[in-house]
Amino acid sequence: MNQNEEDLNISIEQIQTIINSFRIERRTFTTIEVIREFSGEYRVDQGVPVSLSHNAAFGRFLSEHEAELGIQLVEHGVHQKDDNGIDTTTAKWRILES
Repeated sequence: MNQNEEDLNISIEQIQTIINSFRIERRTFTTIEVIREFSGEYRVDQGVPVSLSHNAAFGRFLSEHEAELGIQLVEHGVHQKDDNGIDTTTAKWRILES
């Protein structure tokens, strides 16, 4: 487990369960959707350096574990809104066939 995983207190198994739940309905998802499923909400952490950002740490986790999770990055910078309606960007991922 690396520092990001320890800071987030997440495991590959937890994230794989979330991705598997997405697989039932679709083939793509965003980092924001993973955070919402894991944390129950998504809020922009404005003013927080990327190196300390909880949200960015989730994105790094997905990137670092792409092969293990069976996913592939599709696009960076996808525009979405957080749970308070604040504009933000996220990454879009494809679930690979197993």
